[in-house]
Amino acid sequence: MSVLWKNWAGNQRALVELSRPTTEHELCSIVARAAETGTRVKVVGAGRSFSDVAITDGLAVELCDYGRILSLDTSAGLVSVQAGAPVRELSEFLWTRGLALDNLGDFDDQTIGGTAATASHGTGARFRGISAGIVGLRIIDGAGAVHDCTMDSDPELFRAARAGLGALGVVSAITLRVVPAFNLRLLEEARLFGAVVESFDDLLAAHDHFEFSWVPHTERVLTRTGRRNTEPIESRGRWDHWRAGGSSARNPQALPDGPLRYNEPAHRVWRNPRGPRFIESEHAVPIEATTAAAGEVRRWIESNGAEVLSMGVRVAAGDDIALSPSQGRPTGYISVRCRRRAPHEGYLRAVDAIMSAHGGRPHWGKVHHMGAAALAPLYPEWDLFQAVRSRIDPAGVFENSYTRRCLGPVHPGT
Repeated sequence: MSVLWKNWAGNQRALVELSRPTTEHELCSIVARAAETGTRVKVVGAGRSFSDVAITDGLAVELCDYGRILSLDTSAGLVSVQAGAPVRELSEFLWTRGLALDNLGDFDDQTIGGTAATASHGTGARFRGISAGIVGLRIIDGAGAVHDCTMDSDPELFRAARAGLGALGVVSAITLRVVPAFNLRLLEEARLFGAVVESFDDLLAAHDHFEFSWVPHTERVLTRTGRRNTEPIESRGRWDHWRAGGSSARNPQALPDGPLRYNEPAHRVWRNPRGPRFIESEHAVPIEATTAAAGEVRRWIESNGAEVLSMGVRVAAGDDIALSPSQGRPTGYISVRCRRRAPHEGYLRAVDAIMSAHGGRPHWGKVHHMGAAALAPLYPEWDLFQAVRSRIDPAGVFENSYTRRCLGPVHPGT
């Protein structure tokens, strides 16, 4: 039966055949049948991507019934989960056992598989995204066969599949490194854009985690600085929790009247409540270009009267994942958020152009307008990814319009 699938923001939707498997055997059978009939397959996750990365004209696979914790090795610091496990449930499970994921973004209702597939990240100059914590995965290829993949067993597949955009197969299970549980002592306060830009390097060096959001057409930004600790929890009151959510989550005009301080479990601090739904683009630039690129975006928005909600700036350490936006370099991430129903196409195309001039790589799960010809020179391991893709899915079972546009078609035998 066909159903209308749409993402969280509502800007991506498609009429699809939907399957909800509960076992790996079912997953393998779905892919094998699709290969035999020439049907495309795409895992759609929780629908948190703003891009069309998960849209398919074939069979959509939801893993909402495929999210069990498979094993936990506390001595080795490793957890194995099925790919459909929501990040929030995994984080709470680990917290009760004195453990945590090392870094997270501000969506936590994503599936762990979807978070990894798009190389989602948090913030912190010394900390990498969640995909970088993967030490092993099970992936189902275009014929329905399962591959156990680690850096030792298949290093090329491993380097590619930790952020595979759904183009390399169906990830069935993921093994991640975990760390001892920790709190984040957070300070949220309003500051001036110029002062934050001038002291940007010092702010990165002085804090474990730092980010800021600029309120368009003003001089004001909301800064969030965090320090990891195991000190007693100091929770926000209900009013402060609402106030923090209103300012740091997609309503940046609601800046706090004064500094807001609290100390809570890290995974709950990173989680931002959500107000009205929005559209977002994000690009990754070399960290040394962050403030210059952000300044250009600000000037473009102001000079063109663009109606955007906010511009956010975060940072991340470099990693060794083939198509991660942070591949091979410390990274500044610059996001622009627009009202869902407001005109935004022209704004985000202008942001694309500014970021391209700074060597920016788009976040795979957010709105961008770059194609394979423009993207290929940005990734030193582009050819490695394409070779793995041709080996693991020579018939293009996992292709969709997004992969054809952003990666090009599969070329078997390359």
